[in-house]
Amino acid sequence: MKKFLNVLCSFIEKTAVVYLVLLFLAVLTQIIMRNIFNKGSAFIEEFSRYCSVSAVFLMIPVIAAKKAHIIVDMFVNLLPEKRRKPFSVFSAALSGAFMLFLLYSISKVMEMNWNVRTPGMRMLNVVYYISITVGIAAACFVWFFEMFENLTAKGDK
Repeated sequence: MKKFLNVLCSFIEKTAVVYLVLLFLAVLTQIIMRNIFNKGSAFIEEFSRYCSVSAVFLMIPVIAAKKAHIIVDMFVNLLPEKRRKPFSVFSAALSGAFMLFLLYSISKVMEMNWNVRTPGMRMLNVVYYISITVGIAAACFVWFFEMFENLTAKGDK
């Protein structure tokens, strides 16, 4: 399971880097068009926003899997060793449940708006939200994997 998680996060991270490079190129193109040709593009403006949002949401599971996110553990660190494990399990379960809630919310929005097109790129909402949904679904998997790891840990965590 850990190997699958590593492969998944590696693929997602590479995809997010592609979005980051595309964001850079889109912003550079927009700057050149505005400053040299005195003409901007709504398509490029929206495309750069799409790349930015996609890169951010795709990196959520990668950062969570590497435990590189901000962890507020002051309260947990004050607890005795024996009491830390239940709080770690609860924290991971709560994070996973929140990701499930976000997935449910996106599905409800998509029920009514899946075929609405974005104004600049004319992209369907269902396509626009794919990278966001993949990032949240992978983050959900990461949090529940962490919860399972905490539950099955031999020693106190």
